[in-house]
Amino acid sequence: MSTSTVRSIHSTLHKALEQAVKWELIPRNAAAATDPPKPRPKEIKPLDADQVRVFLEAAQGDRFEALYVLA
Repeated sequence: MSTSTVRSIHSTLHKALEQAVKWELIPRNAAAATDPPKPRPKEIKPLDADQVRVFLEAAQGDRFEALYVLA
């Protein structure tokens, strides 16, 4: 499963178990003793020179052309 899916499941389970502790259905929240996985930053892959040239040619005449050239 993806990191975000595991984090979401952990959060939901943690909240449910916390409520069960408040209602005295269980003695402690086992999810509190675990750490969800940390999100990994995605690697950025910049365009190479040929890809930039093709992009700028395709952007000619676009209303944001100046913005693309500046970027």
